[in-house]
This record gives sequence, structure tokens and C-alpha cells, in this order.
Amino acid sequence: MLNDEANFNYQLNRVINWDGGRLEDVQRIGEKIKSNADWKRELLALGNEAMTEDHTENAIAYYRMSEFFMYDGDPDKKNCYKKATALFYAYYADYFEGENHRINQFEVPYVDVKLPVMHVNRKEAARGHCFFTEGMIAILRNFCFPCCICKKMDLRYIFLKDQDRAVLFACRECILRTNGKSRSK
Repeated sequence: MLNDEANFNYQLNRVINWDGGRLEDVQRIGEKIKSNADWKRELLALGNEAMTEDHTENAIAYYRMSEFFMYDGDPDKKNCYKKATALFYAYYADYFEGENHRINQFEVPYVDVKLPVMHVNRKEAARGHCFFTEGMIAILRNFCFPCCICKKMDLRYIFLKDQDRAVLFACRECILRTNGKSRSK
């Protein structure tokens, strides 16, 4: 157990098991967290520490999750989100850019908005399709690594996101039937 309070404990486990944080880092701070302010302080400190140690992958997780318990009016909330996002796209740039990139980005019109979409490129034919939906607290980058599992299972998948909060996987053919337009990052 990382924290006695169930919600903090669950989210700390999520930092490790889902977002790319290190167990030894999170164990050090787990019991120090008693409030949202503690959460913010400790996760930001871990992010800063990870950056000084050149552990960018871990810093992404800590900055991303630091804003999780920040209130909407907190000026640091959007900055932490933007920092985590910028680090993510810089660290994983090879997935999104270049001649052998693995992920294409699209926009799909929906009502009066455009939903950003990511499609993971495959060199071989898939055995099937995988379709998931996720709640409003999910963000697209949380699904970067689970897609590797789908790839190993020869499943085809696409990410749909709405303002980086609602996430949906769908097959490429379904997206293209909705007139999805390709865009580069």
C-alpha cells in the first residue's frame, strides 16, 4: 500500500502501473500525501527530480498526474498538463514523426467539433479489431503503451480523443467511413 487513503493509494498505483512512474520514487512520497496540496507538491517535486536525473519518461508521469488533484482554478493545472504533453511528444517523437513513424493523427468531424484521432500503423494485416471506450478522466497518452499489447495480439486500433479527456479506440475503417481527415503533428 502506497497511501492509507484509498483514492490517493489508487492514483499512486496508477502513476506506477499505467503512467510510467517508478515504484521506488512513488514509495518515497506515498505516505507524505494527506491532501490535494500535498499531492501537487510531491508529484511536482518528483517531476522536477526526474528531469534533473534525465528520467524524462518518469517526469512525464509525475507532471501529468500532479495536475490530477489540482482544482480547475489553479494556475499550475494547465501549465503542468502542457508540460507533460510537450515532454510526451518530444520523448516519443519517433512514434509521430519521420519516415518510419508509427502513429498518424487525424481529425474526425463530429457535430460542430473535430475529434482528434490517432491511428497506429501496421506493416502486416491485423487479425481483428479492438474497440474500447474510456471515461472522462482518461487522456490519450495513457493509452500509448496499452496499444503495444493490442499490436502483439494483432489487433487494429485507433484513438479518438475529445480535448484530451475522453478517449475511444476504433478501427481505421470505421474512422475513414466518417470522413476522417489526416493531419500531421
